[in-house]
Amino acid sequence: GWRPLMALWNGLFHAPQQFEPKPKQSDEWNRGAYLVDGLGHCGACHTPRNALGAERKEQAYMQGAMVDGWQAPALKQLNPSPVPWSEEEFFRYLRQGHTKQHGIAAGPMGLVVRNLALVPDKDVRAMAVYLASLQPLSNTDEAQLETLAAKVVADAAKQAPLPDAAQRLFQGSCGACHHDGDGPQLLGVNRPLALNTNLHSDRPDNLLRIVLEGIQAPASKDIGFMPSFANTLTDKQLVLLVDGMRVRYAPDKPPWQNTAQTLAEMQRP
Repeated sequence: GWRPLMALWNGLFHAPQQFEPKPKQSDEWNRGAYLVDGLGHCGACHTPRNALGAERKEQAYMQGAMVDGWQAPALKQLNPSPVPWSEEEFFRYLRQGHTKQHGIAAGPMGLVVRNLALVPDKDVRAMAVYLASLQPLSNTDEAQLETLAAKVVADAAKQAPLPDAAQRLFQGSCGACHHDGDGPQLLGVNRPLALNTNLHSDRPDNLLRIVLEGIQAPASKDIGFMPSFANTLTDKQLVLLVDGMRVRYAPDKPPWQNTAQTLAEMQRP
C-alpha cells in the first residue's frame, strides 16, 4: 500500500544519474568521492534530512545529523573537533577506529569501521583523500596538526578547575583508563579526552550514550571494551560526570545546559 507514495517520493527526490568523475581531480579523489557518496553512503548519517526523509544534499551536504539517538558530526566546516581532520587521520580512523588527534569510534561508527576491515587499504585511503578535501584546512601540515593537538591538551590541563565532586566521580569511575599521561593501558588505547570530538560538540548526546552503553563491540582490537555505567551511576551522577567532563576537557566551549533533559529523553521507553 506504500508503493504509490514511494513512487511520489522517488519523483520528488530520487536522482538516477550515474557518478561522473571530475576531470580536475585526481583518480584517487574521484574514487573516494564515488565510495563516500555511493557504496559507503556516508551522507545517510552525516547529511541532515528534510521533513520527508530526503537528504538535503544541495543545502547541507555532510553538515551533520541525528541518527537513532546519536549525533553524526559534520564532516565539513561545522565539525566541532578542536583539531582539523587530515587525510592521515581520516585513514587511521576508518582503518583502525582510533586516531591520534580525535578519539575513538563508538556507537554506529564502530560497526562501520568493523565492516571497513574487509575493504582494501587503497579504497580506504581514497575515501580519506576525498573526506579531507572537504575540510576548510585540508592542506595543513601533519606536524602543524600535531603541534595544535598538543596545545589543545596542554591548554585544557592549565584551565582545569579545582578538584570537585565531578572530578572525584570521574577519577573513581573513569580515571583508571582515561588518565592523563603515560599510565597503564588497561582496556585499550588511551587518547586525550581534550581532543575527543564528542566533548566539543554542542550536544551531550554522544557522550551520554557512550557512558550509558559503554563500548561492547570495539571497532578494532586496539580499542578494547568499556563498561556500561547505566546501572552503576544514578541519573544525578551521570549528569554531574558528563557536565564535569565538558568543563574539564573543553574549557573553551560553553557548559551544556540540557544534559539532564537529554538523559531523561534517552531513558523514555
